[in-house]
Amino acid sequence: MVSHAILQYVSKVDCPVSGAYAREQLTAWLKENDPFLETKVHRKIKKILASSSGKNARRFLQHFSSPSFDSLDACLEGLSLAQKEVHEASCFYTQVTRVFTHRQYSVAFVIDICAGNGLNGMLWLLSGAAQHVYFIDKNIETASGYKVRKRLDALGYASSYSYLCQDITHQESTIQELEAIQKNHHNGTGIITAMHACGTLTDKIMLYAHHTHMPFAVVPCCQKRGMGSLSPFSEQQNAVFAGYFTSESDYVDTLRVVALVQRGYDIQLCALPSAVTLKNRVIIGFPTKNN
Repeated sequence: MVSHAILQYVSKVDCPVSGAYAREQLTAWLKENDPFLETKVHRKIKKILASSSGKNARRFLQHFSSPSFDSLDACLEGLSLAQKEVHEASCFYTQVTRVFTHRQYSVAFVIDICAGNGLNGMLWLLSGAAQHVYFIDKNIETASGYKVRKRLDALGYASSYSYLCQDITHQESTIQELEAIQKNHHNGTGIITAMHACGTLTDKIMLYAHHTHMPFAVVPCCQKRGMGSLSPFSEQQNAVFAGYFTSESDYVDTLRVVALVQRGYDIQLCALPSAVTLKNRVIIGFPTKNN
C-alpha cells in the first residue's frame, strides 16, 4: 500500500514526481484501489504517472486508460463491432476477474444474462478463466451476436458455450434454466454476469443469483426512482430515503446493495472507465454462509 506521505504529496501537487520508488508506490496504489475509478486523488496519480519517465508506469496507466486485449482484438478482426462495446466488455472482464482472483474464487462456468453480442462471455473463454459459458438472451439472433458465435466456432470453442433463448421476466422458467445449469456442472462454482441490464432486469438478475446461491457481477443502467423492487424499506421510508440523493442511479443502487446485504451477500463495488461508458458502476456480490 502506498505510504501516507506520498498520498499527502499527491493531494497537494500536480507536477511530475521523480524517483522509481515513488512511481512504484503510486502504481501499487492504483492496483489496490480500483484504477478505473475517477476520484480527485486517482486523477492526480494518473496525471503524475502519465508525465513520469518510467516506462512501466506509463504502460500500466495506458492499459487502464485505453484498455486493449490483444487476444480479443485479434479474434474480433474483421467483425466490424463497435469499439465502445469491445472496451466495455474488456473493462468489465478485467474488474470482475480482478476481484475474483483477489478472493481466490475459481469459476467453472459463467451465465451471461442479457448477453447481447456475447463479448463478455467470449473473454472468459478466450482467457481460459471459465470452462463453459451460457449466453442467455430473449433475442439470440442479433447480427453482432451471430458474428461472435461464428468466430467462437471457428476458434474451436463450439462445445464450450451454449446459447439459450430465454425471457428472464418469466421467473419460473428462468429459475428452472439456472438450476438445470447448476446440476449440469454438479453444483460447481459459477457466476452470473450482466452488462447494462435495463431497469428492473438488474433486480431480477440479482434475485436469481440469490435464489441459486451464486455470486454475480452486474453493470446496472436506466435506474429510476420508484423502481425499488429490491428495496428493503416501506414506500414511506423510500420517499424519505430518496430525499438524500440527487442521483437516481445512486439512490436505486444503494437500495439494491442494502437489500442484498440483508439477504446475506458480501457486496463489492468497482467501476468501468467513465471515458468508456457513463453507466460505469459494477456491483459484485458473493453469497455468504448466512445466505
